Amino acid sequence: MGMDLIISAEKELILASNEPFPAELLRVEFYNDTRLFVMIFDEDDGDGMLLDREIPDNIMPYIKNAATITAIYYKDGEPEEGYRVPLIQLGVNI
Repeated sequence: MGMDLIISAEKELILASNEPFPAELLRVEFYNDTRLFVMIFDEDDGDGMLLDREIPDNIMPYIKNAATITAIYYKDGEPEEGYRVPLIQLGVNI
């Protein structure tokens, strides 16, 4: 699943996917110490889906101030499915 992290014009976080989500998205966890996102779905076995993306320093203030995040699946450039879910921040803030 290809994912991009986008900051909207309204300064909101968006995870844009090029593939459909495997189930209903419940929340996104962000681990401050490793700067990694994990998407937690309704049908997960508890592990979630790790988004192995390096988060640049200039994006960190947006993440630290966010209580929610929007995840959208785009098909042929058009949004097909989307979720606005809690962004749970875990670990030590660096």
